[in-house]
Amino acid sequence: MNVTLSRRTPLLSRVSRVLTADPAIDSVSYWDGTSHTDVIVAYADDEAVRHAPRFVVTADEHFEGAGLANCNPKGLAGALARVLGGTVEHLSWAKPGAARGSEAVRFPDPVGLRYGSIIDQTLTLAPAGSAISSIVVDVTTDGGSIRYGVVDDAEFLAAVCWAAGVIAAGSVMESGDKLTPTEVSGEYLQACQNAGIVIARLEQSP
Repeated sequence: MNVTLSRRTPLLSRVSRVLTADPAIDSVSYWDGTSHTDVIVAYADDEAVRHAPRFVVTADEHFEGAGLANCNPKGLAGALARVLGGTVEHLSWAKPGAARGSEAVRFPDPVGLRYGSIIDQTLTLAPAGSAISSIVVDVTTDGGSIRYGVVDDAEFLAAVCWAAGVIAAGSVMESGDKLTPTEVSGEYLQACQNAGIVIARLEQSP
């Protein structure tokens, strides 16, 4: 698979390093306005998206055209729930820059107790340190509610979640559809774990 990154940013540089370590990726380059490639890795508002020859992979939620969206920790939570045969009951996400709120959430150490804001019925955002990020996802299955957690360097976690979308895209590039990690959950989750993301089971209730 030949991959083109839309522009040079610190995060996309990390994405590039994750991709070049995967044997499924033949080449990684930066968009020059004329690139012929299989996949464009881009922010949703990048000019490259409008010229994408085939398939866009983005960490953003909305974009125009065919591709894979939400390649971020929220997408990781959805993929995990699908693999477990359940649904995401709630996702708590601590990340740099998030606003402090009044909702107490216990994240894995070293993040610990944080106070965030409920964004909607299934998502709470909380502030983390300047270089660390964590998610706690409650998955509802037929066997009850299971809680999983991830904690890692914030930029590394973001880069792996984005790159995993590229690696998982191989099986759906020809579909012409707009998808999320949930629709390619097995490949996506495996790519995250292969790159070094550790997903820990925290607790289960009946």
